[in-house]
Amino acid sequence: MVLQILFLGPANLLEPNASFAQMSQKLIVSPIVKTLVFSKFPDKVRDWIDRIARDWRFKRIIPAHFAAPINAGRSDFLAAFAVLYDLLGERYFTWPSLSLLFTSLMGKAANYFPPDDMKTLSSLDQFLVSVETMILTKQYRCIHSSSCQCTKGHLSEDAIFLVFQQLNWNPKLIATLSCVCKWFDDLAKRVLWKEFCRARAPKMMLDLQSSGSHSVDGNWRALGKLLIYCSGCSKGGLFNSIHIPGHFVYRTRFSRTSGKSFLLPQCRTDVLYVSDPCEHLDQGEEGDVGFFRGIFKSFSMSKVRKMLIKRKALLHPTEVCPYCKAKLWSMLQAKMIPQSASCRLGAYEDCVEYYVCLNGHVLGICTLLPLSDSEEASELE
Repeated sequence: MVLQILFLGPANLLEPNASFAQMSQKLIVSPIVKTLVFSKFPDKVRDWIDRIARDWRFKRIIPAHFAAPINAGRSDFLAAFAVLYDLLGERYFTWPSLSLLFTSLMGKAANYFPPDDMKTLSSLDQFLVSVETMILTKQYRCIHSSSCQCTKGHLSEDAIFLVFQQLNWNPKLIATLSCVCKWFDDLAKRVLWKEFCRARAPKMMLDLQSSGSHSVDGNWRALGKLLIYCSGCSKGGLFNSIHIPGHFVYRTRFSRTSGKSFLLPQCRTDVLYVSDPCEHLDQGEEGDVGFFRGIFKSFSMSKVRKMLIKRKALLHPTEVCPYCKAKLWSMLQAKMIPQSASCRLGAYEDCVEYYVCLNGHVLGICTLLPLSDSEEASELE
């Protein structure tokens, strides 16, 4: 029974005496605990062992499953956990190696286990890792300083997930967390921004992922920013007109139906979600300016992209997408903006311009008609 507890399945259950003899009168770190638990969190185990050896001056130890107590002291106890050397490498090689080596060989600590007995346990560990049953904690060095607490590891992803779920995926807090270190930034990109997008626009996210992809073009963080941020414009930039700083938008409606109005008839099988224009009124000679943004579903497979390539449209030489930093195509230069776009926006016909990036993000500008005129434009559409 002892061997079953240690190994799950020793090599010879009918004749276990040889294996049992090697285990008796030893301080044993159970292979099942070492393989399935300690190997996943070696830093924490090492801290726990250090505290016991530092604070308690013991001379006897009561092991589980064997005759007890055993006369054993601090060096025997530490030697039993010498397996942590392999798990931690050289980072924490601070215990007295010569005395511990002698104790391991001549004393009561058992670090050698019969290879045949370990086969079942090793196979189980590989299986659990392959199906991600065990929580594997990623360790990254902090990008800020060596004194940062992040160098000692992090909360599990599950714990952080639950915290941000209670915070309703607050984008400001997600952005703040991303600045702490590489580990948090990676977690935010993979998990937190995805959940933010799903919570903010659930139907849109289901549609964007319905093609079978588990991600979206340009990554989740870029899409999260697009949902809540109006990019504005700067003098000499994309729209080469006036300076209107970018800003966060509390709430924006994205419409797949509206997106059809921005596509040429031969491209209207593509799926494009476009926002209502973000209005910036009384901008001097420019009048009332509106900014809109959007995203294509599966842009790499879209007819719009194929047409841009067929027409040999040039990418903007200097400016990039404010959401994902990818290069941009001008739909105006490619002559791919239909008249229906100005009708949908309630804008002057010749005052609509928009760009699409390599990841399918859309950003555009228009000059809005006065309210009465825009109502007439809607009726014409």
